[in-house]
Amino acid sequence: MKRFNLLQMLQSIGRSLMIPIAMLPAAGILLAFGVSFQDPNIVASLPFLGTDGLVHVLKLMAEAGSAIFANLPLLFAVGVAVGLSDDQGIAGLSAIAGFLIMNVTIGQFLGITPESVAQVRDYTMVLGIPSLQTGVFGGIIIGIIAAWLYKRYYRIQLPSWLEFFSGKRFVPIVTSFAALFVGLVMAVVWPPVQHLINGLSNTMTVQGPGVSAFLFGFVERLLIPFGLNHVWWPTFWLQFGEYVNKAGQVVHGDQLIFFAQLKDQVPITAGTFMAGLTPIKMFCIPAIALAIYRCASPENIARVKGIMLSGAITSIVCGITEPIEFSFLFVAPVLYGIHAVLAGLVFLLMEWFSVHIGLSFSGGLIDYLFFGVSAASASLVHGIPGRAGDGRGVLRPVYLCHPSLEFADAGP
Repeated sequence: MKRFNLLQMLQSIGRSLMIPIAMLPAAGILLAFGVSFQDPNIVASLPFLGTDGLVHVLKLMAEAGSAIFANLPLLFAVGVAVGLSDDQGIAGLSAIAGFLIMNVTIGQFLGITPESVAQVRDYTMVLGIPSLQTGVFGGIIIGIIAAWLYKRYYRIQLPSWLEFFSGKRFVPIVTSFAALFVGLVMAVVWPPVQHLINGLSNTMTVQGPGVSAFLFGFVERLLIPFGLNHVWWPTFWLQFGEYVNKAGQVVHGDQLIFFAQLKDQVPITAGTFMAGLTPIKMFCIPAIALAIYRCASPENIARVKGIMLSGAITSIVCGITEPIEFSFLFVAPVLYGIHAVLAGLVFLLMEWFSVHIGLSFSGGLIDYLFFGVSAASASLVHGIPGRAGDGRGVLRPVYLCHPSLEFADAGP
């Protein structure tokens, strides 16, 4: 029973993460538009992009998208709190108060100042508050606590002279006091945890990126049937890795580093834990759908064709793979295990081919156009046909997914 409850809790947390994550596509598209169309190469080809009015609009779009990524910890705090409390806004408000108080407590306890933030990479400014680099983990922790306190106290009845603060109004108060304690604990516990994460991320992203990419892709596919894949990838996308942007701020997380480098208009080095999703969703899953269709019995081929075609289109365009994967998961679990291994190999191949493609949501065609083709046109993303790197790395995994499909090597 306890194991089931733990699994249920992790699934709930994973679902709650989808609320703040749902904002990333819009933010990513704004940033991609704003940055890509300011590139000198594109402006030279399309001179109207250099007009003053359009330049201001593009800069506004870039800054608007960047603002979302810069404040992800707060957004995760609110999103997780609302998601775990059945969409109760008071839990989100409590999370905001708790998040601010936690960071103030950390900064005051450790004596962090704006001057020390500029000197120590583990320090940062959170909404103007000098604090530790707790990242989205800090926001998720506060969000979980705010949701738990809401469920525990939203019906509390206080004495008549304090009746105004009864019920839901009590939740922000108790969350604020809880955040004081959380801040003290984080000030002591987080520094060694941060060093451990930094060491682990350095090992995975610098010393063994190929193996790390394989393990990420393999485990990510294995966790999909349990609904735990949303718990797996935030550590890699939002915490692993390190990049110092042009403003001197330290950025962590494969996805956040990608967008920071895109904004800084420097060559992209991020994407180890994202690039593999593009060929999987645009090529591998459709190839699996084609294989299932070709193996269908004659009496079922019409019905299978409709299901597989719609599933393949959904995977290619939107990056949603579950319709195809769940179609054979329960009837052929061993085959799904092989699929997970091949998915890991796709990530490994993308790393070997030095393909660096980002994404804002799912890794389908929409993401590929914005963060593959569009960014590549600015000579920032590697591994796209016509750009630095071997673009064929995007296509070779098709053969791995469905060997009956031939891959014609047209040369460089």
